[in-house]
Amino acid sequence: EVNHNVLSHKEGKYNALSHKESKCNTLSHKKVNHNALSHKEVNHNALFYKEGKYNALSHKELQ
Repeated sequence: EVNHNVLSHKEGKYNALSHKESKCNTLSHKKVNHNALSHKEVNHNALFYKEGKYNALSHKELQ
């Protein structure tokens, strides 16, 4: 938790696309702060919000 670059931090710890536990990546961040791509509680992104349903990239819990 020092200065881990999301793109370079892959030393057997967290991959930029698979990192989804404590430090949430842009695509997996869905706990503390909701990014525009994963924000699915307050405001829904127009690209992922379709008829009350969520896209597989932004919604990975109720799938």
